[in-house]
Amino acid sequence: MSTRTVLALIGVGRYADPWHPFGDTASPIIELLTAKGIVVESPPDVDDALARYADPMGEPPALLLVNLGRPTDGDPSPRDARARVGLRNLIAHSPILAMHASANAFEDAPEWEEALGGRWIPGVSWHPPQSRTRVHLGPDASRLPGVSAFETEDERYLDLRLADDLHVLLEFDDEHGGRAPAMWMRTAGPQPVVYDALGHDSLAFDDPGHLAALGLAIDAMTQRSS
Repeated sequence: MSTRTVLALIGVGRYADPWHPFGDTASPIIELLTAKGIVVESPPDVDDALARYADPMGEPPALLLVNLGRPTDGDPSPRDARARVGLRNLIAHSPILAMHASANAFEDAPEWEEALGGRWIPGVSWHPPQSRTRVHLGPDASRLPGVSAFETEDERYLDLRLADDLHVLLEFDDEHGGRAPAMWMRTAGPQPVVYDALGHDSLAFDDPGHLAALGLAIDAMTQRSS
């Protein structure tokens, strides 16, 4: 692949919400990608972008970056059948890096949860107030060589519905004396998926350890897809 391209689905339009500054939290990730010589496409309409992939695909994106949540207009997500087919095709052909509120995304496409390995469940999932948080190495941190523990100012997503085959790379403390996944890796069909539960706002990226972990994840996925 001579030019690696990332499709970045950011919370704009109906995918924007009053709680998450998606543009601010996407910026440091896009800077990481461009510094690696990767071209980033960030379309202004998420559903239109998905629908473009409903037809037989040419060269798929080297990475699908998803940094959005549940639409605020109450309409289906994805918006229509073509957008859902496009999402399904992207899941099948591109590695995925999904951030924070993306565990609450694409509620009308069960294949999104099946790929991601987790889902925010209204009335069950929750987070304590944003605070300084220690992020520990998880039991499967060796799958991402070089990743380190760090501290960040962020929300901790707790009590997500989780698949049983997650490779937990990073963890944070839960409210019950245990730990919950902060970043995991799994495989959706032939493609790797990384979910980062961190990233509520720009404070989440102040610690270089967080960006370093994301950089390692990006390298692992884009090198595999090259």
